[in-house]
Amino acid sequence: MQRIMIIGCAGAGKTTLAQNLAERLDIPWFSMDQLYWNDNWTPAEQTEIAAQQNEILARDHWIIEGNYSAHMPVRLARADAVIFLDFPLRICFPRVLWRSLKYRGQVRPHMAEGCPERFDLEFLSYVLMFQKNNRPGLNHIFEAFDGQQIRLTRKSAVSDFLQSFC
Repeated sequence: MQRIMIIGCAGAGKTTLAQNLAERLDIPWFSMDQLYWNDNWTPAEQTEIAAQQNEILARDHWIIEGNYSAHMPVRLARADAVIFLDFPLRICFPRVLWRSLKYRGQVRPHMAEGCPERFDLEFLSYVLMFQKNNRPGLNHIFEAFDGQQIRLTRKSAVSDFLQSFC
């Protein structure tokens, strides 16, 4: 695994897994949130996101975490592994709530600069509806991927996976 995508619901632990995997494999990691968002939660221009993503994808080694489906096909074409953190809502939603309270008014680590954490009903609705609205599409993309497929469905599976790199 040299070019790794990590996908899944908000709160599944994509960023944490990317950090830990990057340390173990000595590969740089990148967050789609940092590419997507500008100050004050303003979305970047699609051409700007694509250009930044292409710079990352040109490297021999990378880990990119995040979904952002409009830019996913280009990542998939270059990835050799996809890790799907396929966690249930009962895990993801409380994590998102906790995160929004813990970092409220602050820019949380590895989020785009100028984007302080906030209690956002639209985002919470996205998380609540993820299993119905977004998971089927991610699942289809994951299952159609020709490279290495890793589906992790619980915290202990993530720990076991990371331990395999020690």
